Amino acid sequence: MTYDVAVLLLSSHIRKKNLLVRNVNSALQKKTEEFWKELVAVMDSAAMEKRPELGASASLSPSTGIGSRFSNLNKSFKYSLRPMLTSCSKEELYKVFSSFSNTEKEVLHRLFLQVITSLHENIEDRFKTVCLETQAGATLDAIEEIVEAQDLDPLFSKRSNIMDVAENLSTAKKHEIQHLKHLVQLGEEHNQMLHTRLRLLREDSQVLSGASKAVEKVRSFLNLYKSFLWSKNYNFDV
Repeated sequence: MTYDVAVLLLSSHIRKKNLLVRNVNSALQKKTEEFWKELVAVMDSAAMEKRPELGASASLSPSTGIGSRFSNLNKSFKYSLRPMLTSCSKEELYKVFSSFSNTEKEVLHRLFLQVITSLHENIEDRFKTVCLETQAGATLDAIEEIVEAQDLDPLFSKRSNIMDVAENLSTAKKHEIQHLKHLVQLGEEHNQMLHTRLRLLREDSQVLSGASKAVEKVRSFLNLYKSFLWSKNYNFDV
């Protein structure tokens, strides 16, 4: 393997790393924008529960973006970036260029380190730019102020979380709906029972009507028979 071929291989490796960096930057910017949009919505909701004087003081105070939350975000980003760009060790690099001399390997290794260092710096600079464009530091500082104010507010611990309130309201509505369904079921069963009783009463009424007619016929027959006996001068009381 010649020196030119090694340079070409290293250049190809660098181009792949650059492409990876661009993809990471693009995905990072997209995810960051989505995160801050959601975060702003949460902050707006939380700001409604804050005292007016607290909201005024928070809006007037300048933000430097050096709060603990922003510092933790910056450190986490650097820690997550480090293993991705240092995945190729010195031994692995030497194995790729095993046919080269030790001096050439050392030169290539120093070149590789320079490229990796440059990539680190470029990505970190891009991350800082994205944070400035999206006002990440100011947003996290505002969140930190809100959290501190809530910790100092003795009444905040007694306030219900918005999601808890929504969940409790949803549960109460479900229970109410179940209760109404139960009442409807009871009403339908009661109506069915009334229909059954009405049908039985109609049937009993028809039976009683037939019995009454039969009694009237018997009475009529007895009256006729009694009249017949009287006409024959029989003293017979029925």
